Amino acid sequence: MLERSFTLPRTVEYPLHIIAKRYWIPSFEANSENPAAKTLIVLHSTSYHKETWEPTLEDLFELIVSQSNTEVLIRDAWAIDCPNHGESAVLNKQALKDPQFTNCVCGSKWSGDFLTSSLN
Repeated sequence: MLERSFTLPRTVEYPLHIIAKRYWIPSFEANSENPAAKTLIVLHSTSYHKETWEPTLEDLFELIVSQSNTEVLIRDAWAIDCPNHGESAVLNKQALKDPQFTNCVCGSKWSGDFLTSSLN
């Protein structure tokens, strides 16, 4: 399984860093332009980090490849760190001390920021 990390720059609307990893396997590259291919977005629970998904994604990708008659088309998968977890927390260490970010973990806010960015 291949992976690549991305760091979203902070914005005025959301001034915390968000780090995400893209996961794929070489055979998925054939699906890159196929509109039927899916991009999976996986989020972690509180007290975890984005790499929690790696064993699951490895198994899922292996299963899809082993099923020669599958209709499942995957482009890639993205695992996103919450701003106060994992690598994102390290980058946001100083900012997270500010009381305005006490409740910064609203998933709709930071995941929406990720989804509207242009990482690719």
